[in-house]
Amino acid sequence: MDPKIFTFEEAQALIEEVREKTVFANERLVALRAQLVAVIYFGHSSAQLDASDRGVLREVVALQRQRGGTIRVVGHASAHTGVVDQIKHRRANFEMSLKRANTVAAGLVALGAAGDQVRTEAKGDAQPIFHEFMATGEAGNRRAEIFLEN
Repeated sequence: MDPKIFTFEEAQALIEEVREKTVFANERLVALRAQLVAVIYFGHSSAQLDASDRGVLREVVALQRQRGGTIRVVGHASAHTGVVDQIKHRRANFEMSLKRANTVAAGLVALGAAGDQVRTEAKGDAQPIFHEFMATGEAGNRRAEIFLEN
């Protein structure tokens, strides 16, 4: 069988196709390794946990002990702030999402999760799951998602 000779454009198209399939496969692998196990919702401009939240975190720690793996906490913020300047607005939302993730992580550790098994991320307002034209949508985006990764 003779090797096929490609034009430059054909080779570039094949390379791009392989890249797309590789990215898709990597995203799928991450999704298979990580499972969303809990979501903690926060009040406006808040990163405080209440007794109900601590009960959820207690269940997460028990699940992690049972299954093993690493806990990943991803903090989020709603798009609403009182800040008009776009750079300050993004920064404020990133900082709030980081504060929420860190608060949840600290709560998990306080309830018995090993500190080296808990990671945090902050997304700011970059990944809303609700439209924010109503207060309920805004409230749904003020959250920390907790994943268990194997």
